[in-house]
Amino acid sequence: MASVPDSPEAFFTQYLPEQFGSITEDLSGRSSAGSVTFRVTGAGEWSLALKDGALVVLPEQQSDVIVQVTLNDTAFAALVVAAAREHEATFTKLEHQAKIIRLITLDDTRVNQVRQIAGSVALSVTDEDAVHQVTITPGAREPNLTAPECRVSCHQRDFEEIQAGKVQPMQLVMTGKMRIEGNAQIPMALMAVLA
Repeated sequence: MASVPDSPEAFFTQYLPEQFGSITEDLSGRSSAGSVTFRVTGAGEWSLALKDGALVVLPEQQSDVIVQVTLNDTAFAALVVAAAREHEATFTKLEHQAKIIRLITLDDTRVNQVRQIAGSVALSVTDEDAVHQVTITPGAREPNLTAPECRVSCHQRDFEEIQAGKVQPMQLVMTGKMRIEGNAQIPMALMAVLA
């Protein structure tokens, strides 16, 4: 198994397709109704889609984008690379890919529902030294990076528990470990469609 690269380009164009190659059997014949764009500011952007069970990575945002995920290189290292390294030993298991797979395997109805959600959500994840922001924007609208319509914040350990499937975001909201400011309908709508 390849080690997780620090470079966003290598991560999206080499590492992810290689990892998905090990689960192609589980996705055989499936194609996505759109793409998910990952934008690492200053490094580039890559759109992920599923075609006949294989992960296809294209440069830049595609016209069929379902969701855009925007973050800087520091947040990419702290949240994406670190999580991939944490789960690398079990990365071939489909459940560890579920969040990406769920987005790129949505049916046409759910894809259209996601695209209709207006606004951007900034997820701020705090560790001991820094706050890492990930902005999620449904559809092809311009991401609102400076003044998102909704802000969601939590500590990195809680974010990691969400990624590992140990806790649901609403559980963290109810216990005060995750805060929502602004238009809470945006993350609630996204969670409802993606559940």
